[in-house]
Amino acid sequence: MSIINTKQIAEMPVNDSDLEKKILKTILLNKNNIDYLAILNESDFYNDANKKVYQGFMELDGNLDIDLIPDVLKKSKEFMNVMLIDPLFNYELPVYIERLQKITQQRKIQRLALEATIKVKEDKSASEITNWLAEEFSKFTVKVQEDIEKQNMRINTELLEELQKDEYFGLTTGYPTLDYRIRGFANGTLTILGGTPSVGKTTWLLNIINHLCKKGKRVLHVNLEMSNLMLQMKMLSIVTGLSTSLLMMTKKNFTDENWKEITDALNLMSDYKWFRIGEKEITTATIDNTIKEQGGFDIIVVDYLQLISPIVHKKSRYEDVSNISRELKKLSTKHNIPVVVVASINRDYAMREDKMPVMSDLRDSGNIEYDADLILFITRRSLFEEHDEVKHGMDKFEFEHHAELLIAKNRWGFANKKICFYFDGEKSLFREVESDN
Repeated sequence: MSIINTKQIAEMPVNDSDLEKKILKTILLNKNNIDYLAILNESDFYNDANKKVYQGFMELDGNLDIDLIPDVLKKSKEFMNVMLIDPLFNYELPVYIERLQKITQQRKIQRLALEATIKVKEDKSASEITNWLAEEFSKFTVKVQEDIEKQNMRINTELLEELQKDEYFGLTTGYPTLDYRIRGFANGTLTILGGTPSVGKTTWLLNIINHLCKKGKRVLHVNLEMSNLMLQMKMLSIVTGLSTSLLMMTKKNFTDENWKEITDALNLMSDYKWFRIGEKEITTATIDNTIKEQGGFDIIVVDYLQLISPIVHKKSRYEDVSNISRELKKLSTKHNIPVVVVASINRDYAMREDKMPVMSDLRDSGNIEYDADLILFITRRSLFEEHDEVKHGMDKFEFEHHAELLIAKNRWGFANKKICFYFDGEKSLFREVESDN
């Protein structure tokens, strides 16, 4: 029979110092994570250096902000080691806190096993050791239940805050029927907007960006298809209602009224929190760094998916796009904001009688349809066929300006629904008309 080396057991408690650091850094990077500190306990941090950082956070009394951390802690080796480690994605935090607390529970069991072994060596009776273990395990069970209740209370508080909002869970689009169908662009979700070239995907999104900017929202626009000047020209057209062809003329072609409309619009746009990036090489890491450097955004718009560069090239384009799609989904959950991404689709759907795209039409689709919480398609039959009043049930003008938005996938509500729009490419206008029931 082997003899248990109690000294060896005492020197080998289960722990994960890197996980402790990752959790501390992730909590610090997002003010909304402050409540997680109350779920944790000093005993969850086996490493004394990490425990010191946790204690420093707790002393801030609910005002967790890197600028408020005392210099004595901020300049300490313990804090610097925490800041050097890569954080978790924000959506992973509850899972990894649960993992850390599982390690804490295992460590406590190790301690109890060691103490029970010592009692055996002290020749305590079996009934005495059993009663002691039962009492210790009952305390342990109560602590686990308290942790669960704290976590549930935090989740319930967040849910109650969402339910008390005046509008929808997500950011409104400015299109009432669409907002009713999708409940707005919700935090932590990935939306894909599909369509063929020239259908008006960029224009449709710019109308939504204009709506959000007027509400004071911070928008990160990753623009990879159009020059910044042309993008601003289209936005100016949306705000003024003037055609882009008129705006691209010189001042001598403007009436005094035109010029006033333009200058008023430019003054309004100067207050927009519309941040644009569009270098030749944009990866999801570029987007992530921009969010951190600029202090966060209310929404990210990417135009478009297939022009995002992979961080690491895979064997096929299919795999590249799949990875980019998954990384964009992770960005939405990490920063707890909606991400809306334009994606190209194959033209083959135009051969079908109804001229309506389906999810499998997404070009190089990979895992896009699985990663996305919401998939929308814009289509205009006038791009693919000649007007026929009998067939289309509308005159030529209506037909040429008719667009449809299909909600192809919606994890949170209505799907397989169409919403009709009036489209005016000259004025960069999409106006909601009606929808089916």
